[in-house]
Amino acid sequence: MKILILILLVFSINCLYSQFTQTVVSISGEVSNEIDNTPLKGWVIVTDSEGKIVTKSRSNGKYFITGLKPGEVYNIEVDTKGFFKNNFELAVPNTDKYSELSRDFVMKPMEVGAKIPLSVIPFDIRHTKLRNGADIFLDDFVAIMRSNPRASFSIEVYPENPNNTNNLEFTNKRAEELKAFFEENRVRSEILIKANSTIDAKNPPPSGKQAKGKRYKGSIYLVVNKI
Repeated sequence: MKILILILLVFSINCLYSQFTQTVVSISGEVSNEIDNTPLKGWVIVTDSEGKIVTKSRSNGKYFITGLKPGEVYNIEVDTKGFFKNNFELAVPNTDKYSELSRDFVMKPMEVGAKIPLSVIPFDIRHTKLRNGADIFLDDFVAIMRSNPRASFSIEVYPENPNNTNNLEFTNKRAEELKAFFEENRVRSEILIKANSTIDAKNPPPSGKQAKGKRYKGSIYLVVNKI
């Protein structure tokens, strides 16, 4: 009887020890306005593969979340007033040691007239077809447009060369290419096109010599017409 009690006691201690020493992963970062980089207040909400809330953290421009399990895949929703909700997938790497991940979130303003720039132009210089891997830079826009099917957007494109005579045709082709991409990715929002023949006054070509490997490719904006 004493031996049985001792075995049960050791087993219980081991269970408690494993619970307290279970490996966890943390994630932290910043939440900011994509247009002007100002910090944003709101909530960072983590759900599991079944959609159940695992944890959430208040953001004051920065956030910190812990208790995530190695090898799990989570969905992170960032909810800030006046900005489009967006979802991000987080695959936590397998590890047997405590780890901290870093992930910043930039949010797109949810207001009529907002011009959200594409920070990375998804076209090669002088091309009107999306370059390979362009979907990586457009996934956030696809997610927002899918989540807001009643909204209306315009794709506003500016040329890369002020001296070309066919700039209007060039920018229209780029806009049509982007519209087709969004529609192929099951976006149901109304999408309009605004092609321009003149250079973007807010983002003109640099006057000095550009860094090696970098070339001016014009500007592209997603403009919010209706929410």
